[in-house]
Amino acid sequence: MVTSPEELQESLTHLLQVIDEREPWYLLADTRKLNTLGADDQSWIRNSFLPSLSQSSVVKFARIMEPDVFTQAVLESLLGYMQWEQHFGCSLRSFTDRESALDWIYTA
Repeated sequence: MVTSPEELQESLTHLLQVIDEREPWYLLADTRKLNTLGADDQSWIRNSFLPSLSQSSVVKFARIMEPDVFTQAVLESLLGYMQWEQHFGCSLRSFTDRESALDWIYTA
């Protein structure tokens, strides 16, 4: 579990390295434990992680989120779906369970 902004950045930077090495088409991220993202975390994700991810091989990115409205609002504020696909060239969808996320990922 990520407990600090530094650990979050380190974990996401490592994820980008793995994506660069293995070149996956699909990414499934369980973000249920990230419901306390601060403004600095959101800014770093928006300005560093997402642009790097957009240059990767990933074409579908599924997020598993808590079903509560506050968490969804925080994560959705990072970038709307339409803006996401226009700027980053991959599809992003959010789900509350793993099965639904995997169904979407593997649907052509």
